[in-house]
Amino acid sequence: MSDIDLLVRVSRLYYELDETQERISELVGTTRPQVSRLLKEARAEGIVEVRIIDPSHEPREIAERLMRRFQLKHAVLCPRLAGPEDLTRRMIGKAAAKYLRSLLRTGFVVGVGGGDTLAAMIDYMAAPASPLRITIAPLIGGIALALQANEMARRLAHLTGGVAHELHALGLVAD
Repeated sequence: MSDIDLLVRVSRLYYELDETQERISELVGTTRPQVSRLLKEARAEGIVEVRIIDPSHEPREIAERLMRRFQLKHAVLCPRLAGPEDLTRRMIGKAAAKYLRSLLRTGFVVGVGGGDTLAAMIDYMAAPASPLRITIAPLIGGIALALQANEMARRLAHLTGGVAHELHALGLVAD
């Protein structure tokens, strides 16, 4: 059975037949945490899609205006959630992870920065079915920053099967 066949089988058992993750682990001969990982991977690969219909959120018109005004090929919008700021950051991170994952191909070179929003995006990135062998390079320095670009590059490379390069430089200098 191929990796894709397993992802489809686990997804059908869980989402179409309402089997528990524990029961699925018995049926496919793996552990419950592995089933959870497979379900997450199936969503990342586009095998499973979850849609929430929010009639108050109509981003298409706004996205089209942004694309025209700034001559963009794509604009991805997501709703702002009431509550702590991290909820919106996580929504942005999830949308960015889905968009980036749809673009990534073996051999790509990806530049990354640092910060909480990029970290949220990487948190939502799922590993591809097979390693992408991409190159990840930091675009900014920042040796002492907690969420700096070198760490983001390492995390993203680990998830995608890519190679991370490091930029050993300060993010800010006196002049």
